Formats: sequence, structure tokens, C-alpha cells
Amino acid sequence: MGPSGTRALTLEQLRKLPATGGQAGVKSSTGKVTLPAHYEGVDLRDLVAAAGCTVDVIAGDGAKVTLDSSRLERNDGLIVACLLDGAPLPGKSFPLRLTGPGLKDEERIGGIARIVVHAPGATRAR
Repeated sequence: MGPSGTRALTLEQLRKLPATGGQAGVKSSTGKVTLPAHYEGVDLRDLVAAAGCTVDVIAGDGAKVTLDSSRLERNDGLIVACLLDGAPLPGKSFPLRLTGPGLKDEERIGGIARIVVHAPGATRAR
């Protein structure tokens, strides 16, 4: 645990957590449909150790999605994927991609560089 109440996991540590998988397709805001593919990774709820946390998923390009624990508890399909159909994620999705049901197009971010879990009462990391 860091001085600001944060904990960093390497990609290797993330891959050692219990894995989950599922099919995910996308219909973009412009109507383009991407057929479902099989993603594998960590159930995002497994990254949230305690109720009441907020999770910031931050891509290398600065895109950020913030999810609170109540939203995570209602959605059992959100994953931080590291594989697509058994292979590393391609292109801008590498090395990690947030995917699953109930996400808006702009929340399905790839190229994840950091995932920050904010515990109640902890100082927020920048």
C-alpha cells in the first residue's frame, strides 16, 4: 500500500488473479457493429477489495472511466481484459481493455495504463 492509500499491480500480478472470461461485442454510437469475441481477464469486482470504493480506469492517452462500487456490484460482467480470443489484445487496446455489459461506448477504453482504487477516507492519488 502506497502512502496515498493506493496499490499498484503489475501486468504479471494482474494475470495471477482469478481469471474470468466472456463474450463481448460492441455497437458504436454511429451504429457500427463489432461481432462478439472472447475476452479473458480479471473481474473488476475482484480488484475492489471493499465496498464503498471508487475505481478510476485510466488509459495511456488520458481517457478515464470512474466506476463506483455500487455500479460494480450490479454488474457481474465487467472485466479488465488482457486477452482477445486467446491472444494479447491488438492495437490501441493493448495491454488491457475495460469491457463488458452495461458500459457506454466511451467507457470501453483500451490501452489501460493505470487502475486506481480509492478507498473511503484515503487520500486521492493524482
